[in-house]
Amino acid sequence: MAKPGLSAAVLLLLLLGSFLLASSVKADAVLSAPLNVTIRELEVNSALVTWEILEGDPVIGFAITQQKKDVRMLRFIQEVNTTTRSCALWDLDEDTEYIVHVQSISMGGSSPPSQPVLFRTPKESEKMASKSP
Repeated sequence: MAKPGLSAAVLLLLLLGSFLLASSVKADAVLSAPLNVTIRELEVNSALVTWEILEGDPVIGFAITQQKKDVRMLRFIQEVNTTTRSCALWDLDEDTEYIVHVQSISMGGSSPPSQPVLFRTPKESEKMASKSP
């Protein structure tokens, strides 16, 4: 016959195991993709990409992918240990279309990519024309 203390210990271990399993499922939950990804401060050779995240997502950083529209070459920028919600894109070509995606990073992995944002850098002559009176 089993001792009464033994069944209580087994029950306690089962409860503790259930709690730990439920905690690990929550920790590995999928992050939401960044929202409202926007291009700001668009210049001939640079731009600023900004985004928002859902409140409560355990984000520790971000990954930004930048690609010329019809070219396979890709620039990958990863920032960790940051709360910044923007990234400067540099060394862009004038009058060129780009596609940008942003992903959130947590200790458990990455979110799906954001919706793609398509933008075109202006021509130098267009930028100069907009600055003249």
